[in-house]
Amino acid sequence: MCTFAQTQKTTVSVSTDHLLQILEAMHKSHSYHSLPSSERVLLVELLAAAEVDQITHLIDRVGFARIAQFLDHVTKIDQREANLLEHYLIQELNQETVAAVNHSHDSVIQARDLQTQINNLMQTHLYTSMNQQDKQLIVDLFVAAQHHNVTEFIHKIGYSKVLALVERT
Repeated sequence: MCTFAQTQKTTVSVSTDHLLQILEAMHKSHSYHSLPSSERVLLVELLAAAEVDQITHLIDRVGFARIAQFLDHVTKIDQREANLLEHYLIQELNQETVAAVNHSHDSVIQARDLQTQINNLMQTHLYTSMNQQDKQLIVDLFVAAQHHNVTEFIHKIGYSKVLALVERT
């Protein structure tokens, strides 16, 4: 049985690959043409990555801050579409992690382990040169990501703090 998820401007058939479907719908929607050109390029990259279940690799390549910036642009155009996209991105990342774990057990678990990621970050020059407040914000973002509530965290502290951090780095 196939259900439908609907936004003001986009209706998406929700069956197997939700993220791919929302990205394809966005690519054909008014939202796509309302995005700045750099965001349209990223949407196409996300679409291509979703087609081959490589969203994790794309995010590793472009950085989480870039994805957050993209989601912010989409939110300004269509909040519901952005919420669907964020939900399906999280779902896809979880599925990719499970699939990777099934192929290479402990190495993926270790690579995605929160404490490992924080420890790796703390070893970088960028992190060590940050002020204490920025360091704490980064760690808090990692923890929010681990608990799948980055959106709520950002709403709580405000986009301006996260964007200011991105601009300083």
